[in-house]
Amino acid sequence: MAAVDPGSVARNGSRGETEHSAMTTNSLAPEGFFRHVVVLMSWTVVAQFVSVTSMLILPRFFLPQQFGVFAVFSGVVVMLGIVAAARYEFAIGLPQDDRDGAALFTLCMLLACATSLVCVLVFAAVPEDNWLFARFPELRPWWYWIALGMACVCWYNAASYLALRAGRFGVVGKSKAVIATATAAGQILAGLSLGSRDGALIVPFLAGQLCGVALIVVALPGGSMWRPGLGPLASVAARYSRFPRFVAAGSLLDGIAVLLPVAVIASVFSPAEAGIYALADRTLKVPVTLVGSSVLQVFYKRVADLRGDSHRTRRLLLQTWRNLALLAILPCAAVAIFGESVFTMIFGETWRASGRVAELLVISVFVFFISYPTSNILVVTERVRSFLVWQVAQVLFVVTALLVALQRPDHRSLEWTVTLLVGAQLCVYVLSMVLQWQAVSVSPARDDEAGILGGADGHR
Repeated sequence: MAAVDPGSVARNGSRGETEHSAMTTNSLAPEGFFRHVVVLMSWTVVAQFVSVTSMLILPRFFLPQQFGVFAVFSGVVVMLGIVAAARYEFAIGLPQDDRDGAALFTLCMLLACATSLVCVLVFAAVPEDNWLFARFPELRPWWYWIALGMACVCWYNAASYLALRAGRFGVVGKSKAVIATATAAGQILAGLSLGSRDGALIVPFLAGQLCGVALIVVALPGGSMWRPGLGPLASVAARYSRFPRFVAAGSLLDGIAVLLPVAVIASVFSPAEAGIYALADRTLKVPVTLVGSSVLQVFYKRVADLRGDSHRTRRLLLQTWRNLALLAILPCAAVAIFGESVFTMIFGETWRASGRVAELLVISVFVFFISYPTSNILVVTERVRSFLVWQVAQVLFVVTALLVALQRPDHRSLEWTVTLLVGAQLCVYVLSMVLQWQAVSVSPARDDEAGILGGADGHR
């Protein structure tokens, strides 16, 4: 799947088949898989160091209230950003023809722009005295910035998948480091110069996403990225229509499930309580998302190359789960025992409650660290209905936990709410692993059912 100039190779030419075969054979080797992980991990270490450093500094500049508002804003942005291109970016690595991959990337970028414009028009029609502004007046100045943020998130996701298709793992790793550095530096400088203001966290967050997109776009050859023309775009949109029909809906539900805890805590308790929860969740998720996403991106390409070989895919899945569990067990145990003391020592007495929340959250974070990096296997193996079932179950579990937590006003507390959320999240992540195992334990779907396996591309 190496990215080449679309005009340089005939559609079914021998050179294209040879290049694809060589790339696939190399990526299937076990040492190739781990080498790509190491490449991503080396830059991930840089990004993780920057993110952790910023997490040590930012709580000294900002109050829980500001963290709560930022958590709501960023949650809405990410939720909308992951569905702005109808999840067509998931399909970028699947076609064997590089021109189809470029067409999918072009489609994603255009859809992100169109969706962002629609959001601006919708926001303009929302009355100023709506419930959201009444509850969170701090969001009012940043209302239209949500549209820009969702486009940035979508652009970066699409660019990352295109770089992975081209085998440019180093570029993806560098982009993570650039995003972390630009965001952290901007937020720290804004905290020093502007003080405890909501925009001091929001603007650098958006700037960091743009920097990541720019790095990937500059690093990849222009000829391998874009494929204009209504015909090619309509063709790939129809061929991979199962992604917007099933995966996009599931991803939106996933975003809702992630946003709900922060939004409900901010609404029922206070933005400050939401900030306490957000700091604990963000601190624990920094290593999970950075390390886990490196494995996820390499795992995505490896499983895409292994399509049809259930035995080797199952073995890869089990090995990945085992290694992730061994990597996470000791750090998670330490947080579960010493979380409150560590948070108080690092962030100050103001954030002691975040440490108590972290001691609870780390239980579900441990299982999330194992299940998340392999979750794209449901997409690569065409189990999009299973993906949607899991996302629906996730929302139902989270909503049920929140309803139970808030049912009796005299028993409402942040820690009780988090405890029920942890139980719901454990159920969700275990269900994800069960569905992943089922996806690689059965034969691939027929071409006429899946529609996006090799047969649809004319190569199988």
